[in-house]
Amino acid sequence: MQMSYLAMANIASAALQVLTPYMEALRGLLSDIDNYQVKMIMEGGFRPYGFKKPDNLPEEFEFDVQADIEIPGYLIQRATVARMLNPKFRLPERWVTDKLFPEIRDPLRTQAQVRTEDAMMHPKAIL
Repeated sequence: MQMSYLAMANIASAALQVLTPYMEALRGLLSDIDNYQVKMIMEGGFRPYGFKKPDNLPEEFEFDVQADIEIPGYLIQRATVARMLNPKFRLPERWVTDKLFPEIRDPLRTQAQVRTEDAMMHPKAIL
């Protein structure tokens, strides 16, 4: 079964609308937890794993945790529409690798390996 872009966009929009309040609550919760733990470390003198406060760290600071909602397939749909509107539209390989293949820890090395394989398969390299 195929789904039209309009249907996918509506589903993604509805999902974002439903999930956004939860994501905002999660961001706030994680920020509060991080701030509390750092406060306890600084005030209590606890030094986990030999932690040493950096000299350039201000006395008063707060964490503001950031996170995004990522809906599977939504990025691909938007990229497809962008290519339909502008056939020359491209995204950097590094960004695509980071977004679609987060398990690849070193995208530049992976790209270099692909280019090496391409070069080795070139007719002039086979001679």
